[in-house]
Amino acid sequence: MTIEAATKFRAHVDANQDLQDSIRDQMADGNLNLINIGKEHGFEFTDEELKEITDQGELSDFELELVSGGIAVSCEDT
Repeated sequence: MTIEAATKFRAHVDANQDLQDSIRDQMADGNLNLINIGKEHGFEFTDEELKEITDQGELSDFELELVSGGIAVSCEDT
């Protein structure tokens, strides 16, 4: 688990429209867990690592959309 993996996952989401759509669907269902989604796509990182990279710099347009939809960008693994 690394900051690097969280950073790569973030870039992967930004570049993948289908994944963004899946995340939107899961958010609408109230069943969004970014840690698990990352694992499903080969990226292992902790909630703290994801939070650390999202606290640095600007959020992407997609991340801003998630935040404006009422969720935090990071989600704990449950």
